[in-house]
Amino acid sequence: MGAKARFVSTFDLFFRAVAQQALDRKDGKVIDLETYIIQRRDTSGCRPCWVLIEYANGLDLPEYVMDEKEMRVMNDATNDLGSWSNVSS
Repeated sequence: MGAKARFVSTFDLFFRAVAQQALDRKDGKVIDLETYIIQRRDTSGCRPCWVLIEYANGLDLPEYVMDEKEMRVMNDATNDLGSWSNVSS
């Protein structure tokens, strides 16, 4: 999967997470913290932005690089940094 496919995939995750968040809100459902953290990583919109940064810099990182544990941890950490600073109550 190249950058283009990753962009589509991350936007799909974004739309699914936002839809689930809206359903939960409508139903008055309060999710646990672990579920919220996972959901927030997709509702933040950061994942598609990382792919846009990759594209803007003329990179097309191979999937084996993106699948490395260290890369996934960095992705989650930077996502958390950005998205948690933008959480409203």
